[in-house]
Amino acid sequence: MKREIVFTSSYSSQLGALISLSKYFKNKDLENHCKNIIVFHISSKGDPNCRYSCFVDNGRNILGPKYQIRVIRINSILKRLFLLFFISSIKILGLNNKLNIWEPSPNWLERLFYYKNINLNLFKNYFKNIKFYGDGFLCLSQTSIPFWLDKEKLPTENKNHYSKSIFYYSYNLNSSINKKHKYIQIKANYIKNIFNKLNLNSKKIKKRKYRNLIIFPLTTFFETNRSSLESELSLYIDYLNEKINKEKDILLIKPHPGNLEIKKKLLIKRLKSENFNLLNNKFEKDQIIELPLKIIPLELLCSILVKKLNINEKDIKIALNSNATLSTSYLFPEIKCLKPFGEKLILKYIKKEFIRKRIIQEKLLIKKIYEK
Repeated sequence: MKREIVFTSSYSSQLGALISLSKYFKNKDLENHCKNIIVFHISSKGDPNCRYSCFVDNGRNILGPKYQIRVIRINSILKRLFLLFFISSIKILGLNNKLNIWEPSPNWLERLFYYKNINLNLFKNYFKNIKFYGDGFLCLSQTSIPFWLDKEKLPTENKNHYSKSIFYYSYNLNSSINKKHKYIQIKANYIKNIFNKLNLNSKKIKKRKYRNLIIFPLTTFFETNRSSLESELSLYIDYLNEKINKEKDILLIKPHPGNLEIKKKLLIKRLKSENFNLLNNKFEKDQIIELPLKIIPLELLCSILVKKLNINEKDIKIALNSNATLSTSYLFPEIKCLKPFGEKLILKYIKKEFIRKRIIQEKLLIKKIYEK
């Protein structure tokens, strides 16, 4: 009987993994399947100590009380080296085929063991028959890195050994379907039912009324060296001055998990100086969510706003800055998406080697929004 081993990192990725596992275990043939799940929680820039675990918070709530989940936090170089030794030993002992492995995308595990461009991997691959649950929150990903972060090449699919792999996903941004793989799409209603289960015991807040709410998700332009910090901040200010009605609209800045704290603070300071109506401080004082705003997935945040605060979806708008906005739009179709930055601002503020990729990404996002 095979044991499930999950490799994951951000809270959003963990939530996607849990929903994929839930879908997987709906198969009646797996009723007597092993209920023990080992999760290797890898540290990230947004959560270097692996403090926030969706598997601990919601694992048994989503999967059921019969499941035993053990989370192992890999939050230091020493622990990462131990993980490398562990998976290499499994490979050497021939035990790798006796495990069900879950990863976000192909080669994700191998990429963990690079140190200053030195490849520490002892093998090209450690497992076969891997199940992938997508980049970010359930975005179909068949490449080891999103094309918009790669300076070298335009979108290409990895040529790899994952001939028997299964890809779980909610939406597809730019991956071609390959007949040698198996694809399982998780429908919006299935995901929303799980979100409703997570919100079931939440107390509804009726005192606060948030109307004309605009959620502005931040990107990682500075953190991924696609722009300077000043350029990224100026990009946001120019965009928001064009899109926001300062007298009517309420603005909630939603940091990316990988954002530096200084960037959020500088942005909020500049927005206040330009008289934007910011919700962030009031939102935190109201304790609307238990997780930090940068950690909670945008999709789950909107579910809480709709269910806990009784905000009508039509009263919410989100800037189409990232894949998270797209997946949120699929789950909440009445939430309006503001158009992304656009070519003029990209040319002005993004580094030359990344301009074309960002323009392609934005065109894909707009195309997918209108395909809904």
